[in-house]
Amino acid sequence: MNSPRARNDGSPLPSARLVSSRLAQESDRPSENLTLLVMQWGQFLDHDLTHTPISRGRGGVGISCCQDGNIADPRVSHPDCFPIPVPRDDRQLAPFGERCMEFVRSLPAPRPECNFGPREQVSPKTFL
Repeated sequence: MNSPRARNDGSPLPSARLVSSRLAQESDRPSENLTLLVMQWGQFLDHDLTHTPISRGRGGVGISCCQDGNIADPRVSHPDCFPIPVPRDDRQLAPFGERCMEFVRSLPAPRPECNFGPREQVSPKTFL
């Protein structure tokens, strides 16, 4: 109910960093089909996501899921830690010894019927 998605056999899905770095290769190739409206839409989505409420530690402090550039020990990590592994061949982060990107799950939202089911996030517009 509270676990992140996994493959059918229960094994973890590929790292989000691995998927994005493979699909979004950096290049300076202006598109003939896309306008700046696509960039603006992406910016809108980014701002919406960054305003999603996330879990906090005691006293409202931020939660750290990485330690010294590596994924922190899950036995002592906050339950809402969902660190993103950085591939060893990552062109931007690996040269700096980074093997982990901080990521804390958003707050869980109550289900409309107050029943059990997959975890959903709180809409940021609820808090505006």
